[in-house]
Amino acid sequence: MGLTKRRWMEALEAEGKHAQWECPVCEEPNISDFEIPEVNFFSDKASDYHNEELLELVCDNCNFQAEGTIRNSVFGLEFQINGPDHKPIHIEATDFTDFNEYDFEEEYENSYWEPSDNPDDEFTVAITGMRTLLTTKFLAEHDDQLLNRIVFSHTITALEAYLSDCFINLIKGDKETQKIIYEKDVELRKKKFTAKEFLDGPDMPEKYMLLYFRKEVSFHNLSASNRYFEYVLNQDIFLDDIHKDLMFRAITLRHDCVHRNGKSEQGIKQSCFEESYVISIIEATEKLVTKIRHMLSAKNSPTFANEKA
Repeated sequence: MGLTKRRWMEALEAEGKHAQWECPVCEEPNISDFEIPEVNFFSDKASDYHNEELLELVCDNCNFQAEGTIRNSVFGLEFQINGPDHKPIHIEATDFTDFNEYDFEEEYENSYWEPSDNPDDEFTVAITGMRTLLTTKFLAEHDDQLLNRIVFSHTITALEAYLSDCFINLIKGDKETQKIIYEKDVELRKKKFTAKEFLDGPDMPEKYMLLYFRKEVSFHNLSASNRYFEYVLNQDIFLDDIHKDLMFRAITLRHDCVHRNGKSEQGIKQSCFEESYVISIIEATEKLVTKIRHMLSAKNSPTFANEKA
């Protein structure tokens, strides 16, 4: 279980949630009970871990009433309730563990995983092995595409590892790149650092970002991966729309393979894993990796720096 899921499940198990607010009419303080909306933790990306419900406030002193929403996401609780003249009512939650208050310094130091120093070699070894395995004459009884599905699934896994390693290596130690991502990414832009955090460790924003991409981002979500690389390299990682559609379809099929033993959500066995199809996906992943390799090379050239300026 990832950091986000673990911390928020702990928060959801806590008892007694209260909203402290000041009535905008009579200015009397109030405390209102509320239920925290359950968060969907089954999405492939952390930005989809959210839910919202209606919340009604009633002043104990003057009976002023206001209605709005409470949103629960990986970046904390957000209240959206307006008072007179559409001015938002400031609300503070008590008895609630905020994800942003978690000790990321400790979590970062205890993180055991570091990206490969050479993602290209790792990917090449994996894909070479998959090509060899695909030519093995093996037929499983009652399932003649079993080996092909295994090769197909691990090809996507190799690509995911490559994307993750490359991107984390790309941003690690590069403050200018980190600034770009903090400015452009919707979720990371919400993170605020206290003065104490900066005094305790000026590199806290980098550690927070690295931990986020290590533990909260699924790089087989190619839409998100493309967006992250585009933030920094100013290019789409796909060759064209045909290449993009082929890879997106492969991700869907990979999900069927690893979660439903090759069946669709409707329970229908996928029968598209002929050797020719699996080879086409291997080649498509190699093309994607080659393009990223060229993009990274271009980033390190003086021309790229001049274009950004």
